Amino acid sequence: MFKKKGKRKEAEAASADGSSASSLPHHLPRHDKEEAALDAIRELLSAHDDDALRDTIMLHSAPHEDETELLLRFLRAQGLDARKALDMLVKDVNWRRDFHGMGTKAFRECTAQEVLGCDPAIVYEHFPHGMLGYDRDGRPVLYKDYGSFLVTALENHTSMAALIAYDVWLTERAVGKLGKEAQNFVVLVNLRGIGLSHCSLKQLKYSRGLADAGAPHFPERLYRLFILNSPAVFRAAFATISSWLDPVTKAKVQLLGQEDAYRPVLEKLFDLDILPQQLGGKVLLRGHRSLHSDHSADGSLASLASAAHSASTDDVFEDAQDNDDSDGDGDGARVESGV
Repeated sequence: MFKKKGKRKEAEAASADGSSASSLPHHLPRHDKEEAALDAIRELLSAHDDDALRDTIMLHSAPHEDETELLLRFLRAQGLDARKALDMLVKDVNWRRDFHGMGTKAFRECTAQEVLGCDPAIVYEHFPHGMLGYDRDGRPVLYKDYGSFLVTALENHTSMAALIAYDVWLTERAVGKLGKEAQNFVVLVNLRGIGLSHCSLKQLKYSRGLADAGAPHFPERLYRLFILNSPAVFRAAFATISSWLDPVTKAKVQLLGQEDAYRPVLEKLFDLDILPQQLGGKVLLRGHRSLHSDHSADGSLASLASAAHSASTDDVFEDAQDNDDSDGDGDGARVESGV
């Protein structure tokens, strides 16, 4: 493990055989500096005194991600500095080992209810969310509606720490849906309905927790984050929140206004039919129950959060064509949680 890989040479050979370089996965090494950085971090890893670290790193990868691609994500997040990338990787592994008192494997395999400590339907009612489909380059498109989400409204059911852990759990599910070509995803955050109560110290603490559990542990996973329907009251809060983000992540966040502002931007990435009806699409979210149509960016049915069926809440991102809609009215649903 962690021996030199000839990925770049393989890519060049593929191009020489007549395949287009643009058809190669975007996450393959692109230049000599990246090859040198990969050699450097592998040398550091081979000399590391924690054998368990070397044995467990790949547990954190996506389904189609090999060790080269994983190491490249951490290297790119640290400007190809091998020592900084290794430090980031070690901190990530240690964080995951005991995260939420479970450890990496147990956390990935647990249920939403085990993470939240309450019925997930209660959270869905305050926080509609789900996977809408894929963009034109095969990236998962994730939706989170914070317009009616208040930490204080859920205090009698779960804790802030559990809500933050749930967001990590959702991100892990999103990583599990990544394909061979796309190794990152798009996130849509809807702020319609937020007010001053959403800018409280408790809400900011929750937002800080999300930031601390995001980019440091999922480097290069975010392609773009679009904040939609952002009111003026959010601007001051966003100035604080954005200060917690590293420059690379901050550059991927785009603050948009109302429909006339966000639709032209999103339309460049995916079919707007996969948006929830609240955003002018074909999907209707009703609290934790989501009704869907046969429109999505990849031609499959859109799949969102639902608690209308007795199936497992862990079928997070199953394609909606697996849903039971025997009457053909388009409202078939399964129990799912989604990002």
